[in-house]
Parts: sequence; structure tokens; C-alpha cells
Amino acid sequence: MANVQTLSQKKRASSLSKDMRRDYQLYLMIIPAAILIIMFMYVPMTGLVIAFKEYRIGQGMYGGSAWVGFQNFTRLFQDMFFVRAFRNTLIIAFMRIIVCLPGAIILSLLLFQAYTKYLRGIVQTLVYIPRFISWVIVAAVTIMFLHPNQGMNSILGDLGAQSITMSNPDQFRYILVAADLWKDVGFNSVLFTAAIMNIDPTLFESAEIDGAHRGHIVWYIILPMIRNTIIVVLVLWVAAIVNVGFDQVFNMINRAVVSTGEIIDTFIFRIAFGSASQNFSLAAAAGLIKSVIAIILLTGAEIFARSIGEKAVFK
Repeated sequence: MANVQTLSQKKRASSLSKDMRRDYQLYLMIIPAAILIIMFMYVPMTGLVIAFKEYRIGQGMYGGSAWVGFQNFTRLFQDMFFVRAFRNTLIIAFMRIIVCLPGAIILSLLLFQAYTKYLRGIVQTLVYIPRFISWVIVAAVTIMFLHPNQGMNSILGDLGAQSITMSNPDQFRYILVAADLWKDVGFNSVLFTAAIMNIDPTLFESAEIDGAHRGHIVWYIILPMIRNTIIVVLVLWVAAIVNVGFDQVFNMINRAVVSTGEIIDTFIFRIAFGSASQNFSLAAAAGLIKSVIAIILLTGAEIFARSIGEKAVFK
């Protein structure tokens, strides 16, 4: 068995060597991008050492600051504010997956069902535009739209319904998810739309000849054919659970909803830059915890995808 694996490895190495000699121009073109990635993504990772130190700017990152081991991590897990931010992050992320992923799939199905390409193009343009609007602008519009005495709440007040405000902790998470759905549903549907467009048209023609209506086509042809795309996107979204979206939350959160709205990223920003007692070591420890959790979630989602017979991120 070991000999077979060794031969297989040698065969792959020989194939790679041949590919590099044949397409050396392409590999040379990769070098600048690889250098940039190493410089700006891997070299800065050496700064994670401050998560294990009592870092002081004047004492330096490596030599002067005292080594404290896992003390910063212990402090975080004993900090009720970090635990609260961690819980909020998971809740908001799962709410987004439950709402935004099906929303993107449904939108792609609706676009596919459009009667003309002209109508499809108009709808695609309209739903893609919000993606290019800054979260600063979206947050400002949302705040004005949900003003307690103006906007939509004036209509709800006339109808005798409960107001929806940015200062209500019980409503804030739903507002975040709704804003994210409006802003990114068009962009999130791109992969699904492309997957649907790549399905063999003869399958639809055969189904229509056999008397299948649109519901049958969606359920028995389209969804099974784009299943792998859905799994891949789900795996990537699960891996990004801890990255709920700093831009959105930072621009929309207020003191009244901190208990249900603060996430790990805003917690890190607050303890690193938002207070007089800046604690870069604690912030680095929180960021490292977030990265480790993301790796665990990605691995778990990949294992789940393979267990149901699908290939996800790692081939």
C-alpha cells in the first residue's frame, strides 16, 4: 500500500514538473500575485504573537512585552461581554443563512422563469445595484426609514401596529438580516443563476413534452442539478459564520441594542480602539479565536458535504 502511495506521489510530482515546464509563462505571471499575498496576508500573521503577550507599544512586539501564555484567552472566556458577542455572532449568522441563502436560490429560480431576456436583464440590474451601495448609506437610509415618528412607523402607527425601530433590542437582529437580504440577495444569486443556465435545455424540453409544469421542473430537474452548487455555497457560508459583517453592524448598532447586536468584530474594535484603555493583546486573542472557529466550521461543513456524497471546497 505504501509503495502504491509513493508511486502515486511521484507520478503527481512528475506531472506538475511537466506542467511547469510547458506553461512556465503562466507560472511566472502568478509570482507577483503570490508575493503580494505572502506580504499582506501571511507576513502580518506573525503579529499574532501579541495574543500571547501583555503587549505595550513602547516595549515592542517581540522582545520587550511580557509573555503571558494563554492568559488573554482565559480572560476572554471569563468576560461576559465577549461571550455575549460570540452568542450574538452565531445567532445573527444562522439567521442570515436561514433567510438569505433560500432567498438567493428563490431569486435565481424567478429570474430563470422570466418570460424574456429583456425582463430578466432589467430585474438582474435592479437587484444587483444595492450590492454597490456602501453600508454607511444603507444604514443611514434604514435609520431614517425606521424613525420612531416618521417613515414606515407613521404608517404602522395609523394602522395600530407595533413600531419597528433601530432601538428595540428584540427587533434589531431581524432588521440586520432584512437589510443584508435587500443589499446582497442579487449578488448572492449569481452562482445559482449561472448553475441553472448551464443545465442542458433538452431536459426542460423533455419534461414539458411529458406534461411537467414549472413546479415539477424546479423540484425534479433544477434543484437536483444545482445541488452541488448549493452545498458549496452553504459550506462557505458556514465557514464565514464568525464574519457576520463588521461594516453593517458597526454602522447600524447603537447603545440601546448592544445586548443583542454586538458581534465579535465590533467587540474587537471596541477593546482595541474604542476605549481609553486600549488592549491590543486581548483584541488579537479574540481575533485568533474567531479564526480557529472558522477553520473548525469549514472542516466540519466539508466533512458533512462529503458524508452526503457531495464534493465541496476541497477536492
